[in-house]
Amino acid sequence: MRGLKLARDIAVTVAILIVFYFAILGILWLTFGVSTPFMAVRSNSMKHADNSWREYLLSKGIDPSSFPFQDGFERGDLLIVRKVPQSEISVGDVIIYKRSYQEIPIVHRVIGMVKKNDEVWYVTKGDANSGPDNPVAFSEVVGKAIFMIPKIGYPFLWVAGE
Repeated sequence: MRGLKLARDIAVTVAILIVFYFAILGILWLTFGVSTPFMAVRSNSMKHADNSWREYLLSKGIDPSSFPFQDGFERGDLLIVRKVPQSEISVGDVIIYKRSYQEIPIVHRVIGMVKKNDEVWYVTKGDANSGPDNPVAFSEVVGKAIFMIPKIGYPFLWVAGE
């Protein structure tokens, strides 16, 4: 009898936690406009080991002194992501984009914009990478990083099997 009560209590607690989890995700989805408002950084492409990221941009005539996330990101950091209109993305912002042929979204900084077929496309680069990526269409942009919490993304990576 006591074992049945314990099993029932555990099942009810798990059910409440699941409902609570999805309620919070729903609220965040409505607030931030993205299906996954949390994103764990999977690589060190945005890690700042030195000032080479800043020197690269300066050599291209871009002053990074007012860019958000001056300290970059490391694997395991957790980003808060928000969907924004195209007009709110500018050089220096960190965007998350996903191409149709890629499984994992990419987190890189916008270092320029180009016109292609009357559309604005974003030139991006990981701060730790040596060169830019191929331009990114706005339709590929998942969102913009608005906040970072260091190191607490590791459980997300663990659940994803990384």
